[in-house]
Amino acid sequence: MNHAIVLGARQTVGFEICSQLLDLGCLVHAFDHREWQEELHENRWMMIGRNAHLQYSYMEEVWNVLQQIEHAFYCFIPLADYYSRENTKLQEAMLSFLDEIERREWGDKCPLVFLNPPVISREHSTFHMEVEKRIAALKSKRIKVLEFFLPAENEQGLCRGGSCLRNFVYDLVLRMEEGETEHG
Repeated sequence: MNHAIVLGARQTVGFEICSQLLDLGCLVHAFDHREWQEELHENRWMMIGRNAHLQYSYMEEVWNVLQQIEHAFYCFIPLADYYSRENTKLQEAMLSFLDEIERREWGDKCPLVFLNPPVISREHSTFHMEVEKRIAALKSKRIKVLEFFLPAENEQGLCRGGSCLRNFVYDLVLRMEEGETEHG
């Protein structure tokens, strides 16, 4: 059984990743920030939270849990959720997590998959510049990094509601499951 790690698991993009991975039969190690939880997240989580293949922990426990996982399929980091909230404290926590990956012996534990917001919604952001520095540092340590950009919704309604995100994540996860995505 493939193991996958998902950060920001109860947020919009993170939740969709968890849902798709569970549908594909993966064992999902899900993490989220305690202070990030809202009633919406609790209600949505009830749809998948009782799945035997889902192990949920708060971000404070991430390193204790990760030490117990020898190898995972992928570690999904939905940066789009961090951009959308504009919560400086949580953005700093993500930057610290990336710094810690660089310091620890991450090696071939699993590729890091960054799901970025559409390019237009992240330009001129201090958080964006700091993330880019960390990703470059990770790549320089030969840590496998994959970056994807979520599709933008447009005025013509071609990508309306959650179906666009759901389809994008489904296609991405399925391609990764089938080994069609290069690590870079």
